[in-house]
Amino acid sequence: MHTDYSTEFSGVAGRVLRGTFSFGTFLTGFLAFVPMVALGFVSTLTGATNFMSLAVQAVWSLVLARYALNGLHGEFSGWLFSSRGGSWLDAGVVGFRFAVLSLVYAVPPIILMAGSSAEPAAMSTVGPAGLANPFSTALLLPLAVYLLGSMFLPPVFLIVSVSAESIGDIFSPAHWRSVFSGRLGDLLPLYALYVGALATVVCIAVPLLMGLAALSWQLAALLGLVVLMYIIGLSADLLGRLCGFFAFGEAQLGDAPGSTKDSGGSKAPDAPAPLPGNAAAAPDAPVVGAVRKASIPLSNDPQTPGTQPMAPGSGKPEIADPRAPVEAARQRFGHDPAGAIGSLARLREENAPNTLVLHGLCLLQLQHGMQDEAIETGREALKVGVEQGELTLAADVLDKLFSFLPRFKLTPEQMYNLATGLIDREEFRVSTKLLAVIIKADPGDTRAVKALMKVGELKLNARDNQAAAKIYSFLLKHCNGSPLDEYIREGLAKAQSSAA
Repeated sequence: MHTDYSTEFSGVAGRVLRGTFSFGTFLTGFLAFVPMVALGFVSTLTGATNFMSLAVQAVWSLVLARYALNGLHGEFSGWLFSSRGGSWLDAGVVGFRFAVLSLVYAVPPIILMAGSSAEPAAMSTVGPAGLANPFSTALLLPLAVYLLGSMFLPPVFLIVSVSAESIGDIFSPAHWRSVFSGRLGDLLPLYALYVGALATVVCIAVPLLMGLAALSWQLAALLGLVVLMYIIGLSADLLGRLCGFFAFGEAQLGDAPGSTKDSGGSKAPDAPAPLPGNAAAAPDAPVVGAVRKASIPLSNDPQTPGTQPMAPGSGKPEIADPRAPVEAARQRFGHDPAGAIGSLARLREENAPNTLVLHGLCLLQLQHGMQDEAIETGREALKVGVEQGELTLAADVLDKLFSFLPRFKLTPEQMYNLATGLIDREEFRVSTKLLAVIIKADPGDTRAVKALMKVGELKLNARDNQAAAKIYSFLLKHCNGSPLDEYIREGLAKAQSSAA
């Protein structure tokens, strides 16, 4: 996965950490601790230890999901009953997804324990005799890897669960790629802050408790219980909120329920992607007719080579029907990738610029690991696509390569023009990403803020309340204090009330 640059998540994570040091965190720990102790007491009386484990997992999943949703909707501080992220039903849905992933990960040791009860002698791993057993030593490495995963995977599972739109998404490779592509560098501060915060509390509390125990062990035990509750609350608050903010990442701002999630530009799909929009759906319709003047200039200099439509008689013929060779190249790519890429490269060289050809060539180059070539082709595809009015194809190229946006060298004006043009065509995924980049660089850019608010309003009208809430939460987080703040809060309130 591409990790050339870090996102602003590292700075956001520090603010989240600061917000967890509050009395609300202790209250959360207390409210989570009480039902867990009650469940433990009931399971001890009834002997239903398996039920107790599942019940504790359910409570913990619900608490984590509540905080993750609040983080997803931009809340930096609060407590268990903060409703910024939605209702308890919403938290239950996310918690269920998280519990399912956790239970799936628990299947291997369950199978192993079942096998060990059937063959106790063969599974003995205690003492020198056990270590001498070939079967037991063969399990040591997998066991070590599994235990390592047990420490590092829960945050990953929570991020996947809170960013998913359905239970199927948590098992979708495309969803996992869309969440983590280009974001591995952001996982490090998440783990470091979470583990570091807990370790800091423990390092402060242990010497104090030891000193207090010398005076009164009863008082030390009481204070230790208070510290334990605070640690439980801190774990839920910090981990849940960090995972929510991670899932909120700007690469996901353009996603909406039902949208096709891709690799985010850093990792290509496993198979050639179908042509977007009507390019594939209408084989009899002309893809590029008469070349039209660009309505969204991608250069401030109208004389810059490559930014104006090629005039007739320039020496290179138009491609009458580019769909057939592009589709043939896609089919050929599976068994002859070099030949498929070469065929489109020749079309590009011998003919006038064509958006569909450049789009197909860019995607195949990206899938074949030719990253630099794909970016070069993508830049040309974006310019030509805008000039020829093929914004769907141009937007798809930019979407696939969005992790490399700095290399497109677009000015804020160009990004704004492209985004608004896409909004007019109801192409929201890339337009919201572009507007988010502009706003993060300049929160005072009122035009961009209004354009993104327009997308939020359109999402509300389409009853896509989750996407609308995500947009308004982003605006509230980045444009706090803006003259439009009142309208942003009103939009967020509408989205949250409709979602409830």
